[in-house]
Amino acid sequence: MTDNDIRIVDVQRRQLCAVHAINNLLQLSSADPDVATKEELDEIADSLTLVEKQLSSSSSSGTLSWYDRVRSNHSMPVLGNYSYEVLEAALMKRGVHLHWWPCSNLGNNLVGYVINVGSSSILNTMTMGLFGGRHWYAIVPNKNLGWVELDSKKVDSRSAALAIQDVNAYLQEVAAIDGNLVFACVMTQ
Repeated sequence: MTDNDIRIVDVQRRQLCAVHAINNLLQLSSADPDVATKEELDEIADSLTLVEKQLSSSSSSGTLSWYDRVRSNHSMPVLGNYSYEVLEAALMKRGVHLHWWPCSNLGNNLVGYVINVGSSSILNTMTMGLFGGRHWYAIVPNKNLGWVELDSKKVDSRSAALAIQDVNAYLQEVAAIDGNLVFACVMTQ
């Protein structure tokens, strides 16, 4: 794939924006063997929830009940809405580590940025926040366009292309909004 081919690989469905952010960041399509899936992130979320359950109780049970999954801090059953820890574990499996932004000494290994912002949706409004209200998306470098925002909720992400000199100002603006999180994604392989 060339830099001219950078595109949104996954478009938004349910609350699977963490899956979409990984695939968009790394430009993984459904044909790629390393593509992120809902099943993979569900498995990571369940694993983290199980470890937390075992640490907080004397239970050594190796299974999660539906109640455990609903109470999980790492995902919402059926919908997604994955935590930072789930996104981090899925990226680490692909040789990418997250670093809080701003950070230094990233060298030539910077893959892009992953951003977590507050998000409003009809489902969130109807359930008074029960189903979350966060959204993950990626920003990746492009030789011709500078930086490109790959947001699975947006139909035409190319319209959000940022010139390379604007990326730091953009990240500062995003990070200045209360609750927004910015992470630099660095390849370690």
